Amino acid sequence: MPFNPPPNWPEFPPGWTPPPDWSPHPAWPPAPPGWQFWTPDEPPVTPGPPAPPVPAEPTPPGGGRISPYLAGAAAFAAVVLIGGGAFAAWHFTSRPASDAPPRPDSAAASTPASERTPVESLTFVPQHPALTDFATWLPFGGIDADVSADGLAVVLDTHDTTDTWTTKWSGIAMPGPASCSLSIAGRVRDISHATGVPGGYGLGLATVDGSAGSEVLTGSALQYDFGQQGFRLARYPDDSDTGLIPAPVDNEWHTFLLRIEQSGSVTFKLDGVAVVDDRLEPACGQPVIRVWAGAAEFADLEIDRGPG
Repeated sequence: MPFNPPPNWPEFPPGWTPPPDWSPHPAWPPAPPGWQFWTPDEPPVTPGPPAPPVPAEPTPPGGGRISPYLAGAAAFAAVVLIGGGAFAAWHFTSRPASDAPPRPDSAAASTPASERTPVESLTFVPQHPALTDFATWLPFGGIDADVSADGLAVVLDTHDTTDTWTTKWSGIAMPGPASCSLSIAGRVRDISHATGVPGGYGLGLATVDGSAGSEVLTGSALQYDFGQQGFRLARYPDDSDTGLIPAPVDNEWHTFLLRIEQSGSVTFKLDGVAVVDDRLEPACGQPVIRVWAGAAEFADLEIDRGPG
């Protein structure tokens, strides 16, 4: 049965069928309720009635007799053609091997589009970059990072509140060179924060400076703020922002897609819905996840780092 992608997903090539290990991008919106991902094959075409027989050619005048002179001429022509064909066949088969045109290399030979397999004929196949391994990320501040056995999920917990914390900046940073743009998609849920109580998490680009236990972030991030009840585009370390974007806060799992452009443009989708479209002063650094005054869990992150 043909694959039938939802209308709110990216366009797929005609006739494409997802392989067994394929899964949709976590940042894509959910399919409409009751969506049928497979459509029944079209019924076979019923053959029509046979074509009527072609009438026989009329008999030429003279009762169908052939002149002896014409018969002789036809026989002579047949002999010439047969003889010429035999000579041509002999001449072709007797051609020396050294004169034969070279056979194209099978690896370099092009295959007509009509004979390619569905995979070879595709111009676009949705693929995913490798999911990040949280075991490689570097902790900073007073964070407790509990990484899953496969490295694809992490629970970050500060075990404190804004009244008891010993450092404001806690979280994990992705190792590697600095980047000035970032695309990050995955799943997240808050664990311990309560509506109206200071705390939350942030994702962005920043550098980690200072000694162990008293690090400071310099950069920018999107913050999910339970105390202010919404999203903020924050600048670190002064914590200035572009204004609160009110939104419900909860402790459920959500899919997200965050893009930070080198120009400072920031877009953010939550469960496929555009929530933020704004800009910040451009900043460069490592991808960072910050948690303050509580705990949050992140899973299945796909990260595309732009140039530094």
